[in-house]
Order: sequence, then structure tokens, then C-alpha cells
Amino acid sequence: MRQFYTEKPSLKPNFAGASLYPACTANLGPHTVCLDHLDSMNYPGCPCVITAIGDFNPDQGGQLYFPQLQLFVRFPPGCTALLCSAALRHGNTQLSQNDVTNDKRRFSFTQFVPGGIVRYVQAGFKMVGSFKGKRRVAMEGGYKGARRDEQLARLSTQESLSRDRASLQKSHHS
Repeated sequence: MRQFYTEKPSLKPNFAGASLYPACTANLGPHTVCLDHLDSMNYPGCPCVITAIGDFNPDQGGQLYFPQLQLFVRFPPGCTALLCSAALRHGNTQLSQNDVTNDKRRFSFTQFVPGGIVRYVQAGFKMVGSFKGKRRVAMEGGYKGARRDEQLARLSTQESLSRDRASLQKSHHS
């Protein structure tokens, strides 16, 4: 992002000095529900940041859910989650009828990095669509989905989790 803003000085960060994310969305409810989806245009190498806001009861609604994992996660007001929204389907559940009846609210604030900005910087501040033939294929990593696969390979798997944790602990103590 530093390179991008240096190249485009007329553009300014949303929250200079407080956040590296160039884009954000405020879901203003009053009972925000986000159906499960992928944010395929987000850069998968930088997790998006989702913050729950409001006064709802997180034990009765507003949970994050991940249908591919068949997982629901308690997500109270004031909590923030980081996730690869381009690769992992996600959403949130509706509030309980009790919370809706009692005028409880749920909002969310999400920050993310559009993949197009990253590709623009990586392409030497040119639109990737302006490249043709072999150069275009090389820019995209060699085959359709190569960049996605490259980013997914950075994540731990069930088989590598113990090894990855040990490696992080070792680097932290060095």
C-alpha cells in the first residue's frame, strides 16, 4: 500500500496511521445479516477484518458462520475477526427474535484490500488487462487460479499445523 500511495499521492488512506486497509464497508443494520459468500475480488494474501458492533446477545444470534467448515463462531459486539474472505465462504446469522423485539442492534465494519490494487502495483502501475499473450499468463502466475493457490499454500493444514506452530514459536524466541 505504501508503494501505491507513493505512486498515487492524490489518493489518501482511509485511516492514515491506524490501518493499512484501503477499502472498508459499514453495514448499518439495524439488524445486519450477511448471507454466506466469498469476496472473490479481495486480495487473498491479506485477511479482511470484520468487527461486530451493537448491543445484541451473541449467545442468541449474530454468530459468524463458515458453511464449508460447518462451523458457527460466537461473535460478540466489539470483537474483530480476521479471515481470508476471498477463499473461505462466510456470513453471519440473524439476531434472535427477542433481540429484534427489544430493539437490540447489530452492525458490522469490514476492512479489506481489493485484489485489483495489488495486481496494479505488481504490474508496475499498469492495468493487468493491458498485458497480452505470454506476458499476461506470466503476470497471472502461469495458470488460472495460480495466485489463489499460491496464497492458500501459505495457510496451515491439519497435517502441517504442529510444524507451523513450532516454526512460529522458534522465530518468535529468536
